[in-house]
Amino acid sequence: MPLTTDTINFNVKGLTSEQVLSARELHGFNKFFIALITANISLTLVNRSFYYSIISSAKKRNYMVPMVIFITITITFLIFIVKKLTAFFEFEQLNLFQVSMAIITGFILSYGMS
Repeated sequence: MPLTTDTINFNVKGLTSEQVLSARELHGFNKFFIALITANISLTLVNRSFYYSIISSAKKRNYMVPMVIFITITITFLIFIVKKLTAFFEFEQLNLFQVSMAIITGFILSYGMS
């Protein structure tokens, strides 16, 4: 058996190669990724100020926040739309229900953390 980094990492943990799942067999990772991105964006908006509310802190103009959020959403969108990027990151195509549930989960997680 050729020695790779995956073999070393899993052999240290005592797993055999049959017990190791490939990235394509790990269903749900792309939903977790979308929930993580959504929670990150939501926490960026919520934690702009520890004293003022979201509405009053949103009135203060910070031109970098919308730009960073836009870039994040665009890159995430491209990862799931462009077939070569989707294959590179070993994601699978999601339907609208799965994406919306991942986004809702991300918002719920971020408000639970803040």
